[in-house]
Amino acid sequence: LVRHGQNWMASFLGTNRYTKKRRVRLFGQSTSGEHYFVMRYLHAQAPPPECSTVKKAVHFVSLVPFMEDFQAFVGTTDLWCTSQEFLNILAGDWEEHAFLLANFLAYLSRSGTPPEDGRETHRSGKGDQHEVFVVMGTAIPEGSSIYVLRRPKGDATTERGVFWNAVTGCGYSVSDGRCPMHDISVVIGQDNLYGNLQPTVHPSALDLDFGNQNSWKPFFTAAFPQQEPRPASVQEATLQYSPPDAAFAAELEAEVKDRMKRAIRHWRARYKGSVTSFHTEAGTRLKSILSKLEARRRGVSEYSEVKHARQLATISKSRNINGCPLHMPFTDVNTVEETVRTAEIHVNSHPDVVFGLAVSVFPYSNHVVSLWVYLAAMVPRYG
Repeated sequence: LVRHGQNWMASFLGTNRYTKKRRVRLFGQSTSGEHYFVMRYLHAQAPPPECSTVKKAVHFVSLVPFMEDFQAFVGTTDLWCTSQEFLNILAGDWEEHAFLLANFLAYLSRSGTPPEDGRETHRSGKGDQHEVFVVMGTAIPEGSSIYVLRRPKGDATTERGVFWNAVTGCGYSVSDGRCPMHDISVVIGQDNLYGNLQPTVHPSALDLDFGNQNSWKPFFTAAFPQQEPRPASVQEATLQYSPPDAAFAAELEAEVKDRMKRAIRHWRARYKGSVTSFHTEAGTRLKSILSKLEARRRGVSEYSEVKHARQLATISKSRNINGCPLHMPFTDVNTVEETVRTAEIHVNSHPDVVFGLAVSVFPYSNHVVSLWVYLAAMVPRYG
């Protein structure tokens, strides 16, 4: 396999002037130092009980904090964790996020899952006839990146396929020119790996028929077929989950809110003679908005921006409101504080400004949490 990989890589890179610039990984180094063929990291794995739909699974994976390997491991720059290791560490980079999401989506496709929008309208038990691929390439602004492609089986031309950024939780139709990934190097599937032979163009303009050998170079061919029985996956057959910790979420929520109040008062100390006060009723109403925003992220609510704006307008008819909800995975309170500070909503010199502040922490399995902070500056309307 290693020898074939070397020959395949040399042939692929030498195909044309586009392929020679593409970065390709055929093997990933595990935390134990072993090198495994990348396809062995793909294995259908059941998501947590609360993630029964595509959007719920996407949201969960995006909540695991992003951390480059050099930050997580001493003395190395690129280790590939298994899904269980990733969930135990609660931090990882592009590979860990993408393979965990791909494995969740493969499981949901196998077991039967609601459609892409997450609405639970059916559950046939026969699978929803979708296929899942891990897509390696280059994106803006992150550079080398890994996305997940989910599309109906056997239909490479459909626009119902979606590229998922597993780190951000954002999905893009395969025909969407706004997708941040602007070049694909390799696509990894359950049955084969394909190198992109096409010119460097946006994925929305690519031929995504992986069976077309004028556009894609397969790793396994009739001359070098897939080994049977196939080598075992490096992934765990069953992932272990701890239940959501509501007590921890409540404690963290109170801690972050107290920290934010103290931080905002400190940041605003430069405004001589001003008093930084917080409007309790506004905070309560902002908190109700955060619950709706979390539900929308999970695909269980159609809470639109129009509804959001209307609800904001009801908070105070005598004041103009300037603010926004900030959403993030949780790593530490200092990071939350810095995220709020850089939004600069506290920067307001109006002598009668008051602030609405809400913090919501939603707990999920394995101590994963979804953290929201809504800060709004409210100034009187005159005239």
